[in-house]
Amino acid sequence: MNMSMATPQPVAAASRRNETADYPPEFDADFYRQQCGGLNGLSDEECLAHYQQNGREQGLWQNRWAGRFEFIKLIPEGRPTLEIGPGSRPILKGAHVRYFDVMDADALRRRALRFNEDVRDVPEAVHFVSDTGDLNIVSEKFATVVSSHSIEHQPDLVRHLQQVESLLEPGGAYYVLCPNIKYTHDIHMPETTIGDIIEAFVEKRVRHRLAHLVNNEIMQSHNDSEQHWNGETSVEPNHYNPDLILGQINAHQNTSHYIDVHAWYFTPEKFRICLNAIADCGLTKLRPVRVYETPRNANEFCAILKAI
Repeated sequence: MNMSMATPQPVAAASRRNETADYPPEFDADFYRQQCGGLNGLSDEECLAHYQQNGREQGLWQNRWAGRFEFIKLIPEGRPTLEIGPGSRPILKGAHVRYFDVMDADALRRRALRFNEDVRDVPEAVHFVSDTGDLNIVSEKFATVVSSHSIEHQPDLVRHLQQVESLLEPGGAYYVLCPNIKYTHDIHMPETTIGDIIEAFVEKRVRHRLAHLVNNEIMQSHNDSEQHWNGETSVEPNHYNPDLILGQINAHQNTSHYIDVHAWYFTPEKFRICLNAIADCGLTKLRPVRVYETPRNANEFCAILKAI
C-alpha cells in the first residue's frame, strides 16, 4: 500500500538545539545533587550516569519539572491553547483556553455525576465536540496544544499527531502527559512497538482492535501507582474470565462505534523511540524534544513535542 510518505530530511543538530533551547533540560545535575547525598564531588556526567544506573528506578527527580503540577507550569500562559479531552478535570483554565472532547459540557457533567466526580470542575463549555475524536473539526490555530491521559486512547496515533501538527502555529508545541505502563493498571499489557503504530495508520483505524478490548477486560492490574512502585502488582480476579472475553467479542462484532480503551502502552524511553521513528519515516514532523521521567509514586511521564 502506498502511504504517500514524504522522504524525511535530516535536521541539523544545531537546528534542533535552537528549537529546544526554551525548555528545561531533561537532566539537571545541580538539582539531582540536592536530592542525593554524597554526589557533590561528582561531575555532571557522573551524576547523569548515577541517575541512569540508580536514580531512575528509584524514582528520583531528574529535574524540578518532572512532576505533573510542575510540568503544567511550563505551559505558556495567555497564548491560544487547545486542551484535548479535559473531561471533568481540565488542567488549564482561562479565556485563552479552548476545549476539545468527545462529549459536550452537559454530557461531561452527567458523566461526572455517574462516577461521583466533582462537577464544579467540568468546563462551562466545550468549544469543539466530536464523538469520534476527529480533530479536523477544530477551526482555529493554537500556540499550544495540551492533553492529559488522552494520547493512549487514540485508535490511530499517527493520525492524531498529524492533526495536532496541523493545529499548531509555527513554533508551537504539544504538551503531553501520558501513563507510564510500569505504574498503572496496564502493567501486564504488551509494550507498544513501532510496527503497532504503523499498522494502525495503514489500516486507517478509527476504533480499537478486538485484542485491545479483550486485554483491557482481562489483563488489568490494580491502579495504585504507589503499590506498583513498591513492586506490589497483581492481576484482578477476572483474569481469563471467558464470559468477559465473549462479551468483548460480541461488543466488537455487533457495533461499529468506538469503544474506549487504551491502545498504546509506553515507558518514557519507548515513547521517545516510537515517536522519533514515525517522524523519521516522514509521517509527522512532531518529535519529542523533551521527555521527563516518572517521579516516584506517580503513574505518568511528561513530554513536549515540536515540529522540527
